[in-house]
Amino acid sequence: MGWEEAVLYVACVCGVAVSLFCFVWGRGVGGGRNIPRTVRDDPAFDGILEGPVAAGEIVLQADSPKELINLVVLSLENPYQTTQRAWAKGGSASARIQIQHKSDNDVSFVGQNMSIEEGLVRIESKSSNTVRVRWAVQVSSARLLVMLGQLWALGLGFTLSIIIPFVLLKYVAYSSNPAIHVQIAQVAQITQTLWEPFLFIGLAKQRINATGKHLETTVAAAAYELRTGKPPQLLAT
Repeated sequence: MGWEEAVLYVACVCGVAVSLFCFVWGRGVGGGRNIPRTVRDDPAFDGILEGPVAAGEIVLQADSPKELINLVVLSLENPYQTTQRAWAKGGSASARIQIQHKSDNDVSFVGQNMSIEEGLVRIESKSSNTVRVRWAVQVSSARLLVMLGQLWALGLGFTLSIIIPFVLLKYVAYSSNPAIHVQIAQVAQITQTLWEPFLFIGLAKQRINATGKHLETTVAAAAYELRTGKPPQLLAT
């Protein structure tokens, strides 16, 4: 086997491996692989854990889950939430968060004309002055990015990683004309189709993480206000 054949075989194997890895990574990001077990095992979250989901768990200082739920509801209904970068969608004037159900321990909500869909926050007493908060929210804006990344990885990356080396191997590698062997360098063009899927899926993961962080901050700010009686923005004064 000459160097030309070796280069083409290596390019084919590496291109296929990278494309498949990106596809599997997209399934993990789009399927909520990093959802905490305590959230995944709770039947209350079953209807939400579909597609790209931001989920998490945190322990906060608070005396009453009911009072904390009330503050969380007020925070979610605040129009300020619809302008936040993690949740906003094109600055739509009709964007809002609608509360679907509220009890002493949980609140479910739906984002309308926002980058989020259905969400649920559950709060349970952990000790006399601490609570355990679990949440999950569907990130609809990440769904298209994951799909584009996966389609690109299989439709272009995987396909071209096989076709380009095969064509060059058949028509160029064994040519008797030494000058034509320079075209083996064209195999480098495969790399132009391999980085885009990582870009799309990476953006989706970033959006999911930002969504979860924003919801966690919203709940933590409500707990701070409940504990101190001060709005969280006064913390630095």
